[in-house]
Amino acid sequence: MQDGKETTSYMNVPHDVKLELPNGFRISDANEVASFTTVWYDELNKIGILEPVGTIPKYRKMGLGKGIIYEAIKRVKNKVVERIFVGSDQSFYFSMGFSLAYSKEIWKKRISLFNAD
Repeated sequence: MQDGKETTSYMNVPHDVKLELPNGFRISDANEVASFTTVWYDELNKIGILEPVGTIPKYRKMGLGKGIIYEAIKRVKNKVVERIFVGSDQSFYFSMGFSLAYSKEIWKKRISLFNAD
């Protein structure tokens, strides 16, 4: 904590954004994280990627997920980001104005650890 503000930063990650949360932002006396996201900025392609995004189940339906996503978008908007991507097709994102850019299929094959078939 510095000057009455909570500060979060990550070591060895190049960035110029310091997250400062005003007093009273805490969700619980235990200082639990309720909702989180990381926004990756790709300067070459002028895109932002939200990953991961999450809200702890007991804090859902309180607007925290939307709030943290809007804050992340606001923080990269001044860097001339043209598009924001998130790797999910949950209706939550559609309700915020995200639209499907593409979809993919994931294929799997079961293998036995003891057979080389």
